[in-house]
Amino acid sequence: MDSYDAVVEHLKKAQARGMEAVTNRLDFVLERLDELVRDVKSAVAEARPQSPDELFPVADVESALGELREQVVAAAAPVVQAPAPAAEPALSLELLRQLDKARSQSELLRDLLTLLRDHAARAVVLVIRGTAISAWSGAGFADPERLKRWQGELGASPTFSTFSDDARPLSFAPTSDPLVTGWLGSDGAPAEAMILPVCLRGKVMGGVYIDRLAGKPWRPDVAQSLVALTCWLIDTLPYRQTVPSPMLAMASAVAGLEPAAAAPVEPELEDEFDPSATVRVEMPPSGVKPPVREPSPAETVQQRIPVAQAAPKPAPKPEPPPVQPVVPPPATPARRPAVAAGEPALSPEEQARHEEARRFARLLVSEIKLYNEEEVEKGRAGKDLYQRLKEDVDRSREMFDKRIPPEVRSRRDYFHDELVRILGDGDPDSLGM
Repeated sequence: MDSYDAVVEHLKKAQARGMEAVTNRLDFVLERLDELVRDVKSAVAEARPQSPDELFPVADVESALGELREQVVAAAAPVVQAPAPAAEPALSLELLRQLDKARSQSELLRDLLTLLRDHAARAVVLVIRGTAISAWSGAGFADPERLKRWQGELGASPTFSTFSDDARPLSFAPTSDPLVTGWLGSDGAPAEAMILPVCLRGKVMGGVYIDRLAGKPWRPDVAQSLVALTCWLIDTLPYRQTVPSPMLAMASAVAGLEPAAAAPVEPELEDEFDPSATVRVEMPPSGVKPPVREPSPAETVQQRIPVAQAAPKPAPKPEPPPVQPVVPPPATPARRPAVAAGEPALSPEEQARHEEARRFARLLVSEIKLYNEEEVEKGRAGKDLYQRLKEDVDRSREMFDKRIPPEVRSRRDYFHDELVRILGDGDPDSLGM
């Protein structure tokens, strides 16, 4: 073989090696894309509502508003004969405005407990997790600290055993229930009490205990209405984007006043009963390296706000407030502490929020790696990944911090974990931080 043939042979081998390298890299990209597509399909399937009532309980709200309208019409009707003293309406406009101000599940439940004091001697919000039941908070007790010891098994109480099998309002005598008697202790057991179900998204999450004492108000029907209204308001929190809601705003124009501007309210990620959300990633044309950007609302699949196939066209929203300047991230992102040993186990709702954070961090870091394969390889070898990819990493960290609530980020730094796992291939020193 002369020198010319050797050169040709060498070029053919180089060509084959190049083809193999390109094929392997493209195969890897295709595998990552398949994985992302599977995740998005799974999230979309889980987000799809099973029934219209699960999406929005229109019938229940319509019924409640119909009763309220009848009460208002009856109160405004002309009186022919001397009427009996009119009872105070259970669901007044002022009460609805008060509840409408709450922007989280916790605020609504606290307002509920305050309102129940006008209709029952004492009230406690109870939470059911599996076969266990415990107190969340209460009102009307001399020593609120005692509520922290309100916990037990459903099977230890004939009342709660019946309630868990058939979740509907249940009247009972606390003196005949050993679990409730032990809870009340020195506060004394009343002769009559009631447990009202707390249902969110069609699922029983717990109940509200109310009881009757001498000299204290006792209107269990009103208490039941307040609990039902509170549950509906919690279910519709993501849909009420302004404060106050337009239907409940003060009629200031009648008095010659300028109406107050409605303040936009963002749905809370820390809602206890909200599943995780997943971001849909769209690929750019071949050879183009786009900047990492925050997904828009249209690109976000939210399980807590499922969208119906034929939902009505929403009313125009008020203009958003001016965008505030973004404070530049620090030179080196601070590491957040991992979950410390000995901390209490996470509830199912908290686990869902942590799983959302992990999935979102994985998507952000995977996108960085996808568009910076060569720099990632060099950064691993030189242990300076952060310096090479600082702009993309800081931008993705900012997106992560905006999306994930502080209480989740303070427990574990999922974004840093994924930087080590995906970019550093498991070696934290390769980040160069």
